[in-house]
Formats: sequence, structure tokens, C-alpha cells
Amino acid sequence: MKVRVGLIAVEDNIDFIAKVLGEYQEIIVVKINHTKEEELHSLMSEHENSVDVWLFSGYSPYIYATRIPTAHPLFYFEYSGSSLYKSLYLLLKEKGLNVNQMSFDTIKSEEIETVFKELKMSFDESRVIENIENLDKVVDHHKRLYENGDTVIALTCVWNIQQQLLELNIPVERITLAVSSIKATTNLLLRHMEMEKFKDTQIAVQMIEIDSLRNRNNYIDTSDELHHMEMRNVSDLLYYSKKINGSLKEIGPGRYAIFSTRGMMKNVTKDFTEKFSFKSAKSLNLDVVISGIGLGKTAYEAETNSLKALHNAQQRGVGSWYVHFQDKKIIGPLSSSQLTIMDSDQEKYKEISNQTSLSLNTIINIATAMKERDEDTFTANAMANALSIQPRSARRVLMLLEQAGFAEKNGEDQALKQGRPRKKYKIKFK
Repeated sequence: MKVRVGLIAVEDNIDFIAKVLGEYQEIIVVKINHTKEEELHSLMSEHENSVDVWLFSGYSPYIYATRIPTAHPLFYFEYSGSSLYKSLYLLLKEKGLNVNQMSFDTIKSEEIETVFKELKMSFDESRVIENIENLDKVVDHHKRLYENGDTVIALTCVWNIQQQLLELNIPVERITLAVSSIKATTNLLLRHMEMEKFKDTQIAVQMIEIDSLRNRNNYIDTSDELHHMEMRNVSDLLYYSKKINGSLKEIGPGRYAIFSTRGMMKNVTKDFTEKFSFKSAKSLNLDVVISGIGLGKTAYEAETNSLKALHNAQQRGVGSWYVHFQDKKIIGPLSSSQLTIMDSDQEKYKEISNQTSLSLNTIINIATAMKERDEDTFTANAMANALSIQPRSARRVLMLLEQAGFAEKNGEDQALKQGRPRKKYKIKFK
């Protein structure tokens, strides 16, 4: 599997990152240089069809890009303690600076504290600003500490902040990414893309219900005429089935099932948002078609879900298409300005979200991972893989779930011969 990675980075680190990514045989690097976040919209639009996933050199351009429409997932590199070590070494050893004379941004205070503890140095949290969504506030943070005489140099992970501080004649050092940080994010990215590819091979079943009598303005004189109309409908459905590499099965008067794959169904419905357009249809009119699409690991599961989706479409009325996913999420009606996402467990997940302060999306993703793994026990690493987040963020998720009573410690996993055993947590969403 070859993955085209759209690497969006600034000039001073794009070649370094691309070199590390080049070690992965699965990756084709598409280098996209930028200097200002305002450029991202045009750059991403220009390369939308030449990449499979976006990868940003930092959090600031990533958070800006989340507001830009794209069909591809987004990832960014996190600046960790290992990224800080190199810069600290140069400043402490070669320039003889005191760590208490420095201000920091981006890297989480607990990571900086861990680094300083290992170096047997004290640490003042007031010199760190973690939230960099507002770059002006970050610049003001460094500027205020410098002008008050609390610091003599700023350490930043953001190129734009470095440039602004240089214009203000404030000494600044850019923290560069550690190779280990680049590889950790890249491995998460590849696992995510592999999972998406696996999803595309899932079975999809589309139930279609047609009332042929509605499909004609003029009065039908004979049963032969009605029969010929239904034959033309079948011809149109066979054309549609061919477009999605599927097989058509008649399951009753005016009711049909098409067996295909999630990937093909996703393509023809434009990521499950629109009905397929029968442009060359001889007889079939989408306005009289009721349809339910079901997805699953097995044909039985997909067929069951398609019938549930069809039931939603029937309740909505003639011309409605709904999709029922394996994780119980339901989307519909397709091609409608009132397209909505529902979940049979939505209210339960909302309550868990409220009690844990975790986002509803995170709760749903955890529930989905439990169904896909057929397992309710996770280590921090397993949770990180399931949610495509860093292990430290996964530990926080598990901690919040445990505090609210939705997870409990369930033994330890000695995955490695060396190192501490990994705690296992049993998730309790039922």
C-alpha cells in the first residue's frame, strides 16, 4: 500500500522531515512549503487530488487547516520532551545559559517538567504557554517575560512566532522536531490509513424498494405494461450494480438487494452524502426509490443494517436513502439539505461525554473501536492506536473514564521483556 502524504511544513524543516519520511517504503512524500497560514487554503485545494493524507509540521497550521474542507484525514507532529533536549543541550552547554532564563511554548508543561527533573533542574510553569491557537498571545507571552527581565531567550516550536520575535529583537531559538517524534506520528498515520483501507473492503448491502405505479404519470393500461416497466427498472439497477462492482438480487415484488463493498458505495455516494445519479436510466426515477444501505464485516451484518436503514427511509418517505454503519451510526436522507447523523446509542454516549468532559466524538470512537476489536479492555497504547492519538493523551482519556466510573483497572500487560508492565483498563459503556 502506497500512501501519498501531503507534507505541509516551512522551509527550515521540510527537507529534514521529508528525509525521515523517506525511510518508509509505504510513503510517497508530496512536499508543500508554506510561510503563512493564510496560504493553506489555496495550497490544500491545489494538491487535494494528489495526496491521500495531510501531515503538518506543527499544531498551529494543523488547527487552522481543520477549518478547510478536505476529503483527507489530517495529522500533525507533536513537539515532545525529546524535541526539547537537543535545543536545551546547545543553550545550556554551548552558550552557558540558565534554564530559568528561558520561556517556552507549545510543549506541555508536564513534559518540560519531566525533562528538567531528569536534568535535576527546577522548573517554573509560568514561563510556559501551551495553547498556541492565538499566535499573538504567544508572542506577547515571550515579549512580556523578556521585557520584565524574567528571561533572556525564548524557545518556540512555531516558525511564525520565531519570525515575529526576531522582528522585536527578542533572542529566540527554534525547537526542532526530534526524529523519534516524527516516526511516532508517522506510524500512527500509517496505522490509520491501513484501517481505512480495511474498512473499504467491508461488505455493503443496499436494499432498494420501488413502487412502479408511482413511477409513471400516465395511467398503466395492462399488467404487461407494468411488467415491461419493471424489467426496465431491473435493467437500470443492473447498470448501477455494474458501476459499483456489485451483484443484484431480487427479493420480492419491487424490492431488490445489491451486494458490494463499502469502498465502492462510498465513492458513488460521495462519502455517503448523495444518492447515485441514474443519468442513463431508461425507466427508473430516483424520486420513487426508497433505499437503505447497510455496512458490516459479514454479509449477514450488512444485510441486517441495510434493512434498518430501509426502515428509516420508509418512515421518511418516497425518494429517501439512508445509510446504517457498523457502529450503529445512521446518516440520511442522502442528497438532502437536512442530512443528519443519528446513533441508536447517541443519548447514552452524550451522557458519558457530559460526565467525563471527553468529547462526544471521542466517546463514539472508543465505542466503535470496542466493536471493531470485539474487545472492551485497552492499554494506553491500544487506546492510542484506536483513536490515532499519542499514548500520553490516551492515558488521560483512560484516567477520565476511570474517574467517572466508565473504566476500571483490569490487570497488567507485560508486552515487552523489559520495562514496566502496561496497565489494562476495562471500558464499561453498557
